[in-house]
Amino acid sequence: ERALRPFVDVDDEGRFSLAGYEAGDVRVWAKASGYEDTHADAEAGGEEVLLTMQRHTAITGIAMSLGDAEPLTSFTVRAAPAGGMLDMGALLEMEERMGNRVPPARVRDDEGRFVLEGVPPGTYDVHVTADGYARATLEGVEVLPGEGARGLVFMVPEEAAVHGTVLSARTGRPLEGAEVTTGRIDMMCMWTSALDGGVVSARTDAEGR
Repeated sequence: ERALRPFVDVDDEGRFSLAGYEAGDVRVWAKASGYEDTHADAEAGGEEVLLTMQRHTAITGIAMSLGDAEPLTSFTVRAAPAGGMLDMGALLEMEERMGNRVPPARVRDDEGRFVLEGVPPGTYDVHVTADGYARATLEGVEVLPGEGARGLVFMVPEEAAVHGTVLSARTGRPLEGAEVTTGRIDMMCMWTSALDGGVVSARTDAEGR
């Protein structure tokens, strides 16, 4: 495995050739649109290596209002590796976790149904956000090879708010233009929350509110 990992295209039969190595063990990686990245150990100068790629799967489900059980018709679905992108307990898996980051799906559907496509197999925390609602999360969703994860149900609660006033410590007067944000308690979780789109912020008015 070289530091910069040069890639070459395969031909119509899926064959490739990577030259310029000394004889010995190497790690070969492959990636293709719609498929999970894969790798295999091989011997430069030895027998041909075979890499088998697993097609990406999907997460499907429905989002409904917790208050009246009506479907949400406009919302966003996100999936991130379980535990967040910066799980300190899985530093050795960081490259794989970054590779498993899935673009969000912005959904408009009268029945509240969604399909989040292009999801590599793995374990995910899945979030639904919508205007006027708090974020709803299902943790530890297993996306299985060839099957995905089907039939998730999100009951999304209406949003709540945090109100307050910011004062200057020196003068005791309201401070206009201060940025106020929310997040989890520890710094690592705040970084993770920001990456997952879970941070809300506001600026104070002339009365510091």
